[in-house]
Amino acid sequence: MNIALSILVALLLFPGHATVTVACHNWWYGRLVGRRMTDVVQLAHLFWLFTLTAYLCPSLWAVLPMGETVGPIQIGLACIGWVLLVAVTIARRFHQRPQEVSDYARTRISPVLRPGRLDHGGGWRGRVAKWPGNEVLYPSLTTSVVQLPDLPPSWDGLKVLHISDLHFRETPTREWFRAVIFECSRLHPDLVLLTGDTVDGLAYHQWVGGTLGRFPEKTVRVGILGNHDMWYKPDMLEKALRRHRYHMVGGREKIIRIKGVDTRFIGNERPWRGRHTSGAGLGSADFTIALCHSPDQAAWAAQAGAKLIFAGHVHGGQIRLPLIGPVIMPSRHGRRFDHGWFRVGKSLLHVTCGLGSSQPLRWGCPPEVALIILKANQQ
Repeated sequence: MNIALSILVALLLFPGHATVTVACHNWWYGRLVGRRMTDVVQLAHLFWLFTLTAYLCPSLWAVLPMGETVGPIQIGLACIGWVLLVAVTIARRFHQRPQEVSDYARTRISPVLRPGRLDHGGGWRGRVAKWPGNEVLYPSLTTSVVQLPDLPPSWDGLKVLHISDLHFRETPTREWFRAVIFECSRLHPDLVLLTGDTVDGLAYHQWVGGTLGRFPEKTVRVGILGNHDMWYKPDMLEKALRRHRYHMVGGREKIIRIKGVDTRFIGNERPWRGRHTSGAGLGSADFTIALCHSPDQAAWAAQAGAKLIFAGHVHGGQIRLPLIGPVIMPSRHGRRFDHGWFRVGKSLLHVTCGLGSSQPLRWGCPPEVALIILKANQQ
């Protein structure tokens, strides 16, 4: 087989193998708990991707024509399979937003930093943050209006701020996070929901007060932890958040009165920590909200009676390709719940792209804080 044909076969086969490999990676990532095993699986999938392609296209390694050839039938099937795969991928990108969600908009947050203050930090992370097109330092605010037929009257116009996956680390800097959260506090939210992965190191526990503690006193704050938080003394982080008036509901339930409404909050940090809550022993509540670090737990939340579900973890993929959308999505559902609003049973699920990232690289997927305005359905 000549070199030109080998390259053609590779161009046809590699995307197909890559898609299967990525799907396998996403599925496994949604089930793994241990940090080391997660890293091993990621490396194994990367190795498998290249070795499988090399096996199917050996002449790419030999760089010389070989006696064995790939027949036109195999090439045709690979081509057809790849075209269909791309078509399905693009079609799934345009999911229908639930009819209750309207006025969806994205605007840029312009945090005011002190003159001369570097917001990208130092080291290799800081250098990556400055790459052309990298959006890791350019946060956005997504605003959506959600109309619910059974919304309590006193909640008409209630402002909910959804924050997730800050990943406190040297990039972006603490000053950057302070400035972004300060801008968010000026929105005067009634309720702040924190859905995990706050820190990426023990040293960053001390950032909590100067960032997440800056909301007005009357703002109700509810939170859970994520898988990254589990690696850095989660009990200590929970105490830090409680000191700044966060009701931590991971693996438990709590009724909090908000504007005269008894609101039941349920939290889920699985598969990394805790068990599913049941609700037994709690008094009656007028409205139920679920916080799940991963959208994989949305079905549980819907069955538990949550009308609104909030999740993070997947970061929107961090790198989103035109039309195709995200590639890597750490969820057993793959790209099904990438970001935005989804219907799960009778519940509405909101998945945020997150404000930070463990790896300082974002293309087509800027950091996000989500503002949700609840409105009574007039119909």
